[in-house]
Amino acid sequence: MIDLKTGHMLGLSAQLGAIVSNLDEKDVKNFCELTFGVNFPMTSITAVRGTDAHPFYKWAKVTYGNKTIPKWNFHKLLINKEGKIVETYSSTTKPTSEKVITKIENLL
Repeated sequence: MIDLKTGHMLGLSAQLGAIVSNLDEKDVKNFCELTFGVNFPMTSITAVRGTDAHPFYKWAKVTYGNKTIPKWNFHKLLINKEGKIVETYSSTTKPTSEKVITKIENLL
């Protein structure tokens, strides 16, 4: 998640099955730092689906629809200055892709 007012990014660690359930938060953070060069804060590992979903994901689903619920790791939500979800990107879309960068630049 990127805060467009400050340009801050936040990694939301999603509980998405057996892979994450075998790791603790430190392991996930280390993996992301070493594998992807992540240098921004990461949240606690959080449920993203169903009745146990974190309130953020429940809000996102009601506000923007099913596209906000991650199907796999590295799902991305772009939130504007007013706090509204304006776009979602799947795991396969790199945060440095032209379409993500262009959308962010247009919102700034």
